Amino acid sequence: MVTRESKTTGNGKARGKRPVLPRLPAAAILLPLLFLLQPACRPPSSSLTTVSGKTLFREMGPAAGMALEDVTIEVLRWEEGKWQPHAKTRSGYHGSFVVNLPEGKYLLIARTTLERSSGDLELAGRLEGLVVSSTDRRLDQLVIEMRRTMD
Repeated sequence: MVTRESKTTGNGKARGKRPVLPRLPAAAILLPLLFLLQPACRPPSSSLTTVSGKTLFREMGPAAGMALEDVTIEVLRWEEGKWQPHAKTRSGYHGSFVVNLPEGKYLLIARTTLERSSGDLELAGRLEGLVVSSTDRRLDQLVIEMRRTMD
């Protein structure tokens, strides 16, 4: 065993001999750890498709063509002969939304309220017939057009 003389303490007494451990480069330690942790970072074996898009309000007026933020989007999946709730998300900056979905047929229903000085405006939109297949990795640039709801 290789030993090394220790430095003296503040009172002049030596600390004694201690073993010298070989120094390994950081990569020699971190690479095996990353290799072991890699399976935990992968998506689950049931493949999911990333679905992304925007919510837009295109009616005439001061809000024409406006991307809507903070819209609630309910994702329904066709199962057992009817639409079943599957997920819920909200649109973010510039009306964008993202949701990860397994294979299936989907209906997206969006709802929000625009607060205006002349009174609140209830808006809703639908995206029907969205089919996600097991070979899809991404479905992008979907648009949910928001319209005034009829009271």
